[in-house]
Formats: sequence, C-alpha cells, structure tokens
Amino acid sequence: MRDTRGFTLIELMVAISILGILASIALPRYSYLRQRAYVTAMQSDLRNLMTAQEGYFSSNGDYAGAVTSGPEVPGTGGSGSVSHAFSEGVVLVRMRYRSNARRGSGWNAVVRHTKVRDRTTDRCGIFMGFTGFSPNRAVTQPGVMACW
Repeated sequence: MRDTRGFTLIELMVAISILGILASIALPRYSYLRQRAYVTAMQSDLRNLMTAQEGYFSSNGDYAGAVTSGPEVPGTGGSGSVSHAFSEGVVLVRMRYRSNARRGSGWNAVVRHTKVRDRTTDRCGIFMGFTGFSPNRAVTQPGVMACW
C-alpha cells in the first residue's frame, strides 16, 4: 500500500498556477492605486497651501511669494513667506506671486510627487486671482486644482 498523505506534483503545480494568475491580476491594480494615492497627496498639499495662503492674506493683506517650513514671514508684494510642510515625496516645483495693476494680486503653485510615473498626472497646480495667473492650461478656475 502506498502512503497517500501530501500533495501530488500536479496538484502543487495547479495551485502555483492559480496563485500566479491571481498575482498577475492584482499587481497592476495595486500599482494603479498607489499612483492614485500619490496624486491625492499632491492635491491635499495644494489644498493645505491654499488654506495657508488665504490665512496669510487675511493677516497681511497680500499673498506670500514663497513657502517656508519654519515660522511665517510677514510681507507684502510677494516678499513674505507662508509656513507649510509638504507630505513625503511631494516637491514644490514653483510658487509665484503674481500682480497686475488692473486685476489685483494672486499666486500660483505647481507640485510633483517623486514616485508618480504617469506622465499625464505627474504635476498638479492651483492658482488664486486673475485667470491669467494660472500655471498651466489645465488649471482653469481660481482655487480649483488640476493635474497634467
């Protein structure tokens, strides 16, 4: 009589094949969800920056022209700095104070995430003020961010 305990080689190969198929389905989805989380982190940081800029505006009567990780530096005409800390991996590409004699003052900012690989959403931006202050064609309304 043979000992029938354990798995046969065929049963083991079938189980490994099923696991391989499941992994090939799950890994691309996991990568997609991870990229979406990075984009969400960029958008969250832009919202927080906008909130900090509006608080700065209410205190100083003008927008800041720079970002600092330390205490806020008061100033007008873009000479001040707003205090803001970005999430891990989120990098401020640029932030500009904008001013127009007829349209008033405003600002725009662009961020990117070091781990985003999709070229269609690797940068996000926002602006406040006149529509001409937009950092990119994709950003069409003040206070509403967009990614490109």
